[in-house]
Amino acid sequence: DLLERMKKTNIEDAWSVLRRYGFVNQFESGWVKSHEHPRLVGRALTAAFMPLRPDVNEVINAEGKRNREIGAQNSWVIGKLRKGDVLVVDLFGKVLEGTFAGNNLSTMIKDKSGNGYIVNGGCRDLESVLLVPECPVYNRGWDPSFLDNVMLMGVNLPIRTGRAVVMPGDVVLGGSEGVLFIPAHLAEEADHPARRGMGGPSPPPRDGSCC
Repeated sequence: DLLERMKKTNIEDAWSVLRRYGFVNQFESGWVKSHEHPRLVGRALTAAFMPLRPDVNEVINAEGKRNREIGAQNSWVIGKLRKGDVLVVDLFGKVLEGTFAGNNLSTMIKDKSGNGYIVNGGCRDLESVLLVPECPVYNRGWDPSFLDNVMLMGVNLPIRTGRAVVMPGDVVLGGSEGVLFIPAHLAEEADHPARRGMGGPSPPPRDGSCC
């Protein structure tokens, strides 16, 4: 219910709530967006990739085999999505051979989560991805190359995307200007400007004093 209400929330209003509580590193702009006026709301499911290191990647693949993961490592991440999630992937800004998803995986992401997704890296198959209904994509660029020379370091862990720190379970609020990642405990207050200051806890003093 909260996520549904959040679809009507203005990013600037929600950002002002976060700022009052000292959360000033929760917004990221400068995305390449699949749609001119996207809207993306849901719970953050995070994933982090790093440049490939063969010895570490062998351990990751062995662990995936033990867990009966199917397909490549990016598919492992998608398999963990549930309805209402928004996949947020840190691919360290890589676009060439940093294309997390294309047409088929975008369709899978939409089917499993009901949402689009965010990649601090690249994607492929833009024309086909645009045919996936209500699947807005935020990324750093489109490229025809395949995902290569990277390894999955973890799922549902803290990640950085640009200047924003993203925790699993943050409420993702994406609009035309960028994406705001709202800490879960502030989501209720941030979902509408009229809720600010109505029965919630007082924000901590910015100077660190206790009184």
